[in-house]
Amino acid sequence: MSQPDGNPPGRAASPAPATIYLRPARRCFIKLYLWAALGLALMLGSVIVPVLPFIQEFMAGGYGQVGAALPANSPWMAHVDVVLATAMMIGGAMLFLGAAGRAAYHYLANLYTITPERVETRHGIIANNTAIVSIIDIRTIDIKQSVTDRLLNIGTLELSTAGTADVYCILKWIHDPERYHQLIYDHRNRSRRREEGE
Repeated sequence: MSQPDGNPPGRAASPAPATIYLRPARRCFIKLYLWAALGLALMLGSVIVPVLPFIQEFMAGGYGQVGAALPANSPWMAHVDVVLATAMMIGGAMLFLGAAGRAAYHYLANLYTITPERVETRHGIIANNTAIVSIIDIRTIDIKQSVTDRLLNIGTLELSTAGTADVYCILKWIHDPERYHQLIYDHRNRSRRREEGE
């Protein structure tokens, strides 16, 4: 949604709070949390597998023709549980570290600041990409939400200014985007009224 001027329909202006610092909402990383949980499950399974005798019975032919093709005294069969457990441990660890690391990076690498005078976005941990826009220069504020985003009450705010045709600042994956959409409008309108009064 986008409103070039005034307050969004049906929402009254709210008092201006102090400086607000935002990061992406943790709930937007649910998919990564699930992958990390799967990695933990694999690592846990790697501890349990060596004590499960059905693996050896399967490889000896007790559960089908696949195991029957291997000699009963095969050196590989004697260590199949160790091999499988090691593969599960390595795969689970890689999956957990990859998913958890990606979630941590996206959370820590994005910081947004909203004040009555400006909106500032910082992206990156080592190399920072910073964008600052004066509240009074903001022309439109768009809220981008998918169906899942609406259910989780998260979204992305895109700010454009009077001097640019493209989006100038992006606040990704924030919680309750409607609240900050309204807040920025209120700050902007107060700034314009002060300027007109001068």
